[in-house]
Amino acid sequence: MQQQIAVVTLGIADLARSRRFYSEGFGWTPVFANEEIAFYQMNGLILGTWLEAKLAEDMTRTSFGGPGSFALAHNVGSARKRSML
Repeated sequence: MQQQIAVVTLGIADLARSRRFYSEGFGWTPVFANEEIAFYQMNGLILGTWLEAKLAEDMTRTSFGGPGSFALAHNVGSARKRSML
């Protein structure tokens, strides 16, 4: 198995503020964005910034109970390999 995280997603409160931070602070342009999430391509990694409530919903949680919500993703080559994890 390749030891690599593919996506880091940060739960955020304000998407517009987050986009300004990454675009004005680092000069990054999202590779995908909508009204809930923005993805930035980095060297071998995708950074996602997603509204915290939507991230909690995706993880079937009601809330995170504090700041610092995040998710990590590891891509595998097949469903069989996924089930082995």
